[in-house]
Amino acid sequence: MHSDEPGSAPSSHSDHRLVNWLPAIYRRSSALEPFLAAFEEHLFGPTSIEAHIARIPQLLDPYTSDEDEFLPWLAQWAAVTMFHEARDRRHVIATMIPLYGIRGTREYVKRALELYVDGAVAVEEQDMPGMAIGIPARSRVGRGTRLGEDTFRFSVRVDFSHVPNDRQQRLRLVDLACRVIDLAKPAYTHYHFSHNLFDEERGFTIAVRSTVGVDTLLEHGPSPSPERQSR
Repeated sequence: MHSDEPGSAPSSHSDHRLVNWLPAIYRRSSALEPFLAAFEEHLFGPTSIEAHIARIPQLLDPYTSDEDEFLPWLAQWAAVTMFHEARDRRHVIATMIPLYGIRGTREYVKRALELYVDGAVAVEEQDMPGMAIGIPARSRVGRGTRLGEDTFRFSVRVDFSHVPNDRQQRLRLVDLACRVIDLAKPAYTHYHFSHNLFDEERGFTIAVRSTVGVDTLLEHGPSPSPERQSR
């Protein structure tokens, strides 16, 4: 004889949880169990609503979330624009939201860049010194010195841990770093970017670097060459 108490689970219906919660008079119907089976599959099966609800904490954790199904959506939720370019996508998502508290600062630009590039990053806000005739390091306008006030300019230096042999790979690394800086910096600022992926000086020098396209290049003044860029 079956008990009518909800907590009592009759042995003959132990595999049908919905039936166990019905009054005893309804359990006598042989057609009821097959009818409820479709609902039980969606409510209590391996792919049930209950199972999906239980997975919510796992899905919202970037370190345990499904990489193909849910992680890209989690990146959009965290406003991670450069999701696919990240070296460690899970770490970027987990780190980015706390970083928004310091957005617009030098520290934010530095830490955002460190998420995408492998190397030492330095961000400096001090202005370039004035021009000094006879001192090579301070006589190239736009590189080692400046004319006039420029209070919204800063400099970024990245010393990459690994320098690829392929020039296109190096250019891609430069482009990646500049894209990260463009997203991280305040919109009204501009910057000078330098790194160690190319030789610092490659201009034409007779008897030293004199084969154009091989060991030297011709450039127009302080143009943004691959080794140094200003934006």
